[in-house]
Amino acid sequence: MTGFRVAVLSPYAHIPGHHWGNAVQLAEALNRSSHRVVLISSAPPIQGIEHNPNIPVVISRPRFAAGIMAGLKDSGSEYRRNPVRQNIETACCMFAAMKYGFQGFHLHFIDARHYLLLLFVILFPFRVTLLLGGGFPTPAGSKKRQASRWKERFTKWFWNMAFSTGRFGCNCETEEVRKDWLAEIPEAQITTIPVALEFRESGLTKLAARKLLGLPQNIPVFLIFGTHRLDKDYHTVIRAARSLGGGVHLLFAGPLISINDPMKVARDLNFTGITAFNDFLSDESVAQCFAACDATIMPYPPGFNRGSVVLIQSAAYKRPVLASRSISFVHFIAQHRIGLLFNCGDHAALAEHMERFQPDSKHLLLPESFHEPLSQVSMCYSWETILKTYLIYFKCLS
Repeated sequence: MTGFRVAVLSPYAHIPGHHWGNAVQLAEALNRSSHRVVLISSAPPIQGIEHNPNIPVVISRPRFAAGIMAGLKDSGSEYRRNPVRQNIETACCMFAAMKYGFQGFHLHFIDARHYLLLLFVILFPFRVTLLLGGGFPTPAGSKKRQASRWKERFTKWFWNMAFSTGRFGCNCETEEVRKDWLAEIPEAQITTIPVALEFRESGLTKLAARKLLGLPQNIPVFLIFGTHRLDKDYHTVIRAARSLGGGVHLLFAGPLISINDPMKVARDLNFTGITAFNDFLSDESVAQCFAACDATIMPYPPGFNRGSVVLIQSAAYKRPVLASRSISFVHFIAQHRIGLLFNCGDHAALAEHMERFQPDSKHLLLPESFHEPLSQVSMCYSWETILKTYLIYFKCLS
């Protein structure tokens, strides 16, 4: 199963999120396994995510596209993209991908505008796959449903047309997302491929990492890692920490891409035991953050069903997880025994878990007690393991 040629396309590599990181890590895993790979984007990638200089990176932005996009601005919170601009960015990547498609490369998209991608699949004889970031797009609100039924029928027909070519498939990171799509399009070719992680050892002790980051040495530190999105329940986390007095410290690390600013929430709740790095972090800084903490906290709403790289990062750095009972976490945490669960929005339950990491706790919980299951998860979700699934996935369309 060697000799694959894959073009990994990331139209939105220049905006915050996991787009470029996912593309780079897949490309590097393929490259290490002696497969030929090229990275394609519509603009220079975001800073802070390193990649192998031996992997070609194609920035596709023809002059006409650059001129049009110069007059289009993004609007709203969470970097919600101008749809016209998104279509142009997707088209730019497709324009560059055609050269590789005709050379027999497999074209793998890390997100794209769906209608444009489906048309591309139907019109050109290329093998194409798409990473789905969430569930099937359905109209929001009862008033819109009646008017959108024709659009929903057309959308399903369009997806079925693309799947019927036999040259198109999709993958998602959780079984919950796959089931959501299959409920709407039963004939869809969708494969569940969990998120994977390339782990880099920090070489730092907990105390050394805390000293570098300016964190307290003698109380538990909890890490909330990743982009600051609207669906992260920071109020519950900070209320839980506040209820423990000065006995714990919170470390937030990740770019601020919405109005959900942890520092503002902390000020509103009159809580001072917080450090926040609201920016993209280098691999070295990420390793320091995980080395410095006792556990990570993942506070999401009940319906959250997407994959989370932070779960795997926590396992790789041997840090247990305190996670809300969201769809994505309940089964994973229970199956792998890498942490504790609390009901969504229940700050008292979260505080009880956090208190167990305090040295004088009657029910002291040591991070070391999770090391064996954390190590097993780290191995199961390494790129060396997950890449085998990707290669089978690609081979099915060969």
